[in-house]
Amino acid sequence: MPMVTSPQAAQIIDKTQRMVQYLVTEGKLKAIRITDRHIMLIDLDDLRATAAKEGYTFNEEIAAQFVN
Repeated sequence: MPMVTSPQAAQIIDKTQRMVQYLVTEGKLKAIRITDRHIMLIDLDDLRATAAKEGYTFNEEIAAQFVN
């Protein structure tokens, strides 16, 4: 279960970090908050599924850079 941060997730789906945070707040994307400063980790499979559902592009090449 590879995880990425919200800025990394934003790069992968070509959206802003604020959009990723909005998706989490609205319950459309699962995330684990790891600090009180809104740092969160997002499972790549959940991000991939949400991107498909919302009609966003999921860039596998960028995702691979963050995992490897």
